[in-house]
Amino acid sequence: RFVEKAIALDSRHVLAFRLRGELLLAAGQAEHAIVAYFQANNYAKDLNSYRGLVAAYLSTRKYKEALCTAKEAVATLPNNAYAVALVGRVLATSPEGTDKARRAFQKALALDAACADAALALSDLHLARGDHAEAAACLKRSLGALERDALHAKLADVHVQADEIPAALAAYHAALSLNPTCEAALAGLDNVEKMMRGGGGDDLDDESVGHSGAANSAELDEALDGSAFL
Repeated sequence: RFVEKAIALDSRHVLAFRLRGELLLAAGQAEHAIVAYFQANNYAKDLNSYRGLVAAYLSTRKYKEALCTAKEAVATLPNNAYAVALVGRVLATSPEGTDKARRAFQKALALDAACADAALALSDLHLARGDHAEAAACLKRSLGALERDALHAKLADVHVQADEIPAALAAYHAALSLNPTCEAALAGLDNVEKMMRGGGGDDLDDESVGHSGAANSAELDEALDGSAFL
């Protein structure tokens, strides 16, 4: 209600349009979210508007539009690591795009070693290959540039998958020292404690690893052809 009131008072209220898009996307109304994010992006071509628009396009399997939007973000925000990571996010939706996605994430991290979006996504690509050591190394390099609770929590998940429980506990606690309400760390720590009590615990494999819900090659062929700059 407040979002709609804000838009009624100011038809160019960028934050209100972004919030409308976020609410619609969360409610499963991705097509309407696209319109809201597009309006926000039309008034202010900032990273958050691009992110929302890409997420909405991906939710509706509009991969070509998602990639075009991500590449526009790179052109509009040159040398912005998060914009480059956005391109990688789209490419990573298909197994055929994995190599280009990896290069995009590596390029983003070369621009800004603290880019959490790129570090998290690149670690997922390493995990998809079963390379726990490189996934952990990638996250540690980013943490060396800037400590973030999400990176510590992800590192802990990697350690759990590698059956390195002491290291996982240390990483979860590091995340919680930065943010006591970090949901990923709290859930992961609870899971490890269940495992230590012999209760089994939940599978921590990220559903995004292995391209769950990924695009098929036919849908992304044209989009991938347009990403040669990577």
